[in-house]
Amino acid sequence: MLSFRVSPLELASVGLLVLFVGGLLWTSTNRRRRPHARTSTRLVGAVVSLVLLAGIAEDVTHHGPLTYVDAAVEARIHGHVSPLQIRAFEVVSWLGSLPLMIALLLCVAAFLGWKRNWLEMATWITLIAGTLGLSVALKIMVPRPRPPGFLAMIPNDSFASGHAMIALAGYGMLVHLLNRSHSGDGAGPGITAAWIILVVVIGLSRLCLGDHYASDILAGYAAGGLCLSAAVTGLSISSRRRDGKMLKR
Repeated sequence: MLSFRVSPLELASVGLLVLFVGGLLWTSTNRRRRPHARTSTRLVGAVVSLVLLAGIAEDVTHHGPLTYVDAAVEARIHGHVSPLQIRAFEVVSWLGSLPLMIALLLCVAAFLGWKRNWLEMATWITLIAGTLGLSVALKIMVPRPRPPGFLAMIPNDSFASGHAMIALAGYGMLVHLLNRSHSGDGAGPGITAAWIILVVVIGLSRLCLGDHYASDILAGYAAGGLCLSAAVTGLSISSRRRDGKMLKR
């Protein structure tokens, strides 16, 4: 039987991830909090994501205990996924694919431009471009082969999962923009819950299809959380400054 030991770093990382997700839910659904309090929570989320990402990258680079967890998870899943499940996971995985995200980038940017929401449009474009850039940078900085049996026509490095990263950051920003525009109709919790479910399912699809190790998915979530926290914080601060200038006129 494969045995492994979980280090304090992994335990701390998991705890930080739970706190980060809880913070996202809290700030998305509780609108009575002061803007400065929400900004502080988002900054904490960015720090948490960075710490989690750095911890996973270090473990993968030095073949730490987390790599044994990856091997155990892969052995558990391999050979237990039916052809029907594979087809379903392929459809779900497509929701986090690069072609779809590029199309979504253009459509949302065009809509925000049509509405003359220039600040939101700039934030949206910067977020997607930054997330894609970070994905490429991580694959260069932490070269890691794909799991055995990966059959992509153009294989690239496995760390971190670009699908998980762009799903959390891209769809997360969409949720934030929707919550900003529907702040009074009570739709926030439902939209946020749907986003979390979608992000988790996309990550699971990449794992069950054998495209990534479990730590690749977690690293993708951490990197996506870092990008999303930074973008939402920047948008919030810029919006307050813009509104303050308009009041002075």
